[in-house]
Amino acid sequence: MPKKIIIILDVRDKEEFEKEHIKGAINISRGLLEFLVENKIPDKKARIVVY
Repeated sequence: MPKKIIIILDVRDKEEFEKEHIKGAINISRGLLEFLVENKIPDKKARIVVY
């Protein structure tokens, strides 16, 4: 059985993300989410944890 991909998506501002974040998290600020999500997370079957 293939492994499920889990993406950790941090929607805080870039400055907050740069101060500290969960290792491996992807940062897309709330205001840019709808514009960048398909490029940053192309796998439509990935499970996404948003914080």
